Amino acid sequence: METVYRNNGNQSMPFNYDDAKAGALPFSETTMTINGNWTIGAPQTLVVWFMGNLTNQAQTMFARVNNSKALYSGPATDITVPKWKQWNINLASLGTNLADVKTLGLGFEKIGATSGTGLVFFDDIRLYREAPALPLEEIWIEAEPATTITTPFAKCTEVAGASGGQYIGKADGTGNNTTPVTDGSATATYTFTVTGGTYMLNLRYYTYGSGFSFSNGFWVKMPDATCTILGTGAAVVLNNGWIDDNSMNNNTGYFGWDYVRSAVTPQGDVLFAIPAGTHTLSISNRDDGTMLDVIVLEKISN
Repeated sequence: METVYRNNGNQSMPFNYDDAKAGALPFSETTMTINGNWTIGAPQTLVVWFMGNLTNQAQTMFARVNNSKALYSGPATDITVPKWKQWNINLASLGTNLADVKTLGLGFEKIGATSGTGLVFFDDIRLYREAPALPLEEIWIEAEPATTITTPFAKCTEVAGASGGQYIGKADGTGNNTTPVTDGSATATYTFTVTGGTYMLNLRYYTYGSGFSFSNGFWVKMPDATCTILGTGAAVVLNNGWIDDNSMNNNTGYFGWDYVRSAVTPQGDVLFAIPAGTHTLSISNRDDGTMLDVIVLEKISN
């Protein structure tokens, strides 16, 4: 089991697939024994969470319940994305006896004659009567091609595993900014276009030091958004328009993900109500050594 990359809990399952060997089967599959009744509680959806790897070769992902196979309906390249994604499988579409489920398989098969190899992580395989909602829109923004990047923020390549091969940030040990910068230094600005609604900002970043308590924060500003705390609806307390996104919880020692949260009471993950159109997002240094790789805007409601 994998203990660094996981969606929930302490572990996930790493799956190495390889359809490229001479004489190999045209698919790679792992199967677990179930011997269960999947009609109890009237579940409608089988949900599987997975995370890909940048170096993966695209293949068709599938789930097999008994002898009935469901193919992943999203892009085959989703398994090359280093971000946890939710796969919803309609149980009714499987056409198998759900009252007597013997086995569950997960795997990858060739796209036509095209074989491939790679590593995918699986986690949180669950049955739902009503599955968690999928994002209505997802905007992926690489950190390094920002509209503007001001020094001492710089593009870096020292740590392997960055999406796009680069990330940005301020060198560890060069000083923190416990209040927002006023001279525009150490700041990256981005322009993006959305359909409008309520969004969350998910950041992929790297933290220097032992654990996440050393370098774990940015300042975040989105002037056109109304910011509230998830679950309470309380207004986010801003510092000259900036959100204090301190104490993020990656805690992997590698590139990991966490949502922008307010470290100022009332604390919590931040919801951004953004009107349709083109807007700007600024991210500035708070803790040196917190290195930004990717920003993803996830729309959760209209």
